[in-house]
Parts: sequence; C-alpha cells; structure tokens
Amino acid sequence: MKRRIYILVRYPVALALIPAFISSLYCPFPIPWVLCHICEVPYCSFKYIRRWLLLSTIINTAIFGRIFCSWICPLGSLQDILGHAVRVKYFWKGFRSKPLLAIRLVLLIISIIVITYLLLSPVLIEPVELLIRSIEFLSDKRIYLLLIILLLSALIFRPWCLVCPLGSLLGVFNRVCLIKFTIDKRACNECHLCTKICKTGLKLRELHSSCDCIKCLDCNISCTSRAFKPTVRYFQSSEE
Repeated sequence: MKRRIYILVRYPVALALIPAFISSLYCPFPIPWVLCHICEVPYCSFKYIRRWLLLSTIINTAIFGRIFCSWICPLGSLQDILGHAVRVKYFWKGFRSKPLLAIRLVLLIISIIVITYLLLSPVLIEPVELLIRSIEFLSDKRIYLLLIILLLSALIFRPWCLVCPLGSLLGVFNRVCLIKFTIDKRACNECHLCTKICKTGLKLRELHSSCDCIKCLDCNISCTSRAFKPTVRYFQSSEE
C-alpha cells in the first residue's frame, strides 16, 4: 500500500506534461525547446510553460540533484511505467561500461554544440552546419525514435536515460545538491534490500551520490529500518 501511494504521488507532474512532450515531436528545430521564443508554430503548448519548467528544473536540481528524471520528465515516466507493467529483465548494472560512458559524453558534447550553434549561429564555423543538417534528418524521424525507445523499455529499464545528455548533465549535481541522503549506520541492518531494488545497479555507498542515480527514492521507500536520513549539505555533517 505504501509503495502504491508513493507511485501515485510520483507520476502526476510528468504525465501532465505528456501533451507538451508530444508536441515536441513536431518541433521544426533540430533540438526541441531551445528556440521556443522565436518559434511560430501555433499548436505547440510547450513554449508557454518553457520558462516555468526551466526555472523549476534549475531550482529542483540545485536542491535535490537529478530528481527531474523521475518526477518531472514525461519520457522518463513513460519508460518507467512501461517497464513496471511488463517487469523488465535488464537493468543498468549490466550496461555500465566505458563504451557507454563514451557514448554519453559524445551525445552531451554534440547537444551542447548544437544548442550553442542554434543560439549563436552567425559566430560558429561551417562544419557545425553539417552536424546540424544530420540532426535535422533525425528530427524528422522523432516519432520512430520514440517508438523504438518505448519498445526497448519493455526489455531494458529506462533505455534512453542511460545515454540522455540532459540526464548526464543533471546527474553531476547529485554530488553537490543542497539536500543529500546519508545512511545511518546505527539504523542500517545491512539487508541490502535498497541495492537489490535499485534498477540503476548502484552499490550502497553510491545511492543518491552517483551520477546514475535518478532520485526515484525506491531505496528509501524499501528500507524497513529507515536508515536513509535527509541532511543539508554544507551545513550539517553526518557520518555516511
């Protein structure tokens, strides 16, 4: 019952943003949501909430870390719900490797280059234009990419989140966000239920601090001894 109530609390914001997410599939720009301020597409609902969502994401990330991925991101929630429905068999632990890290880094760099080019296009060099054209080709296939991601979600836990450039960037803030969860060693009975339930395959000391942690709080909810304690970083010291 406790977990069901938690799930009901966790998804509403992300599900409410699904219409705006669907409109992004038809965004005329290579990367959606970057140039909403000059976009003339009348039916896109995202541009009306873009500033609010950007501001809330910055605030939430600074306070809690990569919480956007589990509590706000529509695509993340769709993958999550589908994975729970079919009970996915493959989790992140089997995919954590140096090649995957390289793919993440490449996608993050490409995203930064494209976004910078879109905002400051007269300044940048011609080779970036070729990159833009390549991404524009993929942009026309967004609906097919979405279907592929959803199909993979039936096999792999949140497959897109493994390489998502935004998620990679937000994950860095898990180490510096204001609110952190520490493990009370006196309360912990070392049952390791938290690590068994963690679908990102994190070890005990990696929970909440690793860049892969998506702040789903499954480990906190599953802990029968209530060993996870929220603390304010920089102001309160706590033995981990």
